[in-house]
Amino acid sequence: MAALLEAEPRLRFLMPVRHPLDCALSNRNTDHTRYFGELDAQAEVPEVVDAVLDHLRWAAELQRDHPDRVFLFSERRFGRRTLVDLAAFLGIEADERWIQDACAAFQLKPGYAHPAEHVAQDEALVRERFADLPHLRAELLAFTAA
Repeated sequence: MAALLEAEPRLRFLMPVRHPLDCALSNRNTDHTRYFGELDAQAEVPEVVDAVLDHLRWAAELQRDHPDRVFLFSERRFGRRTLVDLAAFLGIEADERWIQDACAAFQLKPGYAHPAEHVAQDEALVRERFADLPHLRAELLAFTAA
């Protein structure tokens, strides 16, 4: 990845941070688990959550190493501030009409109901895997607290 970023200075990565359990269920329900490489359509939810968190960890480390090239944003906090920050990250004007349109278009479906055991597993994985990234850990844990 470092070679790719060095070879193409215009390249930027955007990574939405979603509720890991919702993300896992959505990927499982749409058969997108195949994009995780090692998972198949019958993968259990905890396995998919594990893969989702691995990918998020990878993106967070990439952001830590290349903060001017990787932008993580949370669906929980999406709004005007996110868009102003995104515009600055991309080096574009934070056009007021664009901000208003994007905020209006960003309509999330209600999340899934999750069994208590899946929530507990998710929280344990997040605490372990993101111990050294307290801001991201807190954001991820806030999904299950809501």
